[in-house]
Amino acid sequence: MTEPSFEQSQATMRPHEDPVSLPKILLISSLALATLVPTFFVSGLIAEREARQGVVQSEFTRNWGPPQELRSPTLVVPYQSAPDRPCGYLKITPDRLSVTANLTPQERKRGLFHATVYDAKVEMQGVLSSRPSRDCGASFQAARSGMKASSPSRQPASPA
Repeated sequence: MTEPSFEQSQATMRPHEDPVSLPKILLISSLALATLVPTFFVSGLIAEREARQGVVQSEFTRNWGPPQELRSPTLVVPYQSAPDRPCGYLKITPDRLSVTANLTPQERKRGLFHATVYDAKVEMQGVLSSRPSRDCGASFQAARSGMKASSPSRQPASPA
């Protein structure tokens, strides 16, 4: 008995007639779908926890306080160079400023979620100069002349 050649066996065998390939394809497809179902459940749980974390963080912010900014002290001196001119403001910042801050962290917990909040104790010491800096020299001169020109006089009111 002679065996058929490779070309003859390929010609007689068709892929859709193979009885083993269809169950294999169905098994692989069902396994792929079975692994997707838990993935959808886990992704739903992750989305729910992320939303809850946002709510808890906004609750911490509302109960503890909004973010704070710390800025250098500024002395604001109003002046008017002439009675018919608008009022201007001279802003004087310290020449030297020393800032000492002590932060104390506190851990706040709400269920699964944690947040770190801080207490701050800040001390500032600075020196204000009576001499104007180069960038505000003209404003300083206008303020000085305006203060002399618009200083109120202390005269008693005349009876009507």
